[in-house]
Amino acid sequence: MVREEFDLALWFLAQDGEKTDGALLCRVREAERGWINQVAVLRPWRKRGLGTALLWQAFDTFYRRGITRVGLVVNSVNVRRFLR
Repeated sequence: MVREEFDLALWFLAQDGEKTDGALLCRVREAERGWINQVAVLRPWRKRGLGTALLWQAFDTFYRRGITRVGLVVNSVNVRRFLR
C-alpha cells in the first residue's frame, strides 16, 4: 500500500559516483507542513556540511511548493554520540 503523502521528489541523496554518502527523506503532512523523516550521513562525510546542504535542499524544495513549515525530530541518543 502506497501512502498518500509519499513523493520521491522529496528524497534527497548526496552521491560520490555510485556511492551514496548522505540521504534526507521527507514527506508532506497535512498538505501544508513538510516533515523530515530521516537524515543520514556516512561517518567520513560528517562535520563537512553535507547534512546541512541536504537540509537546505529540502527547505528550498518545500518553499517552492508553498510549504513554509517543516518539522524534524532529533534522536537524543544520536546527538550524544555526535558530541563525544
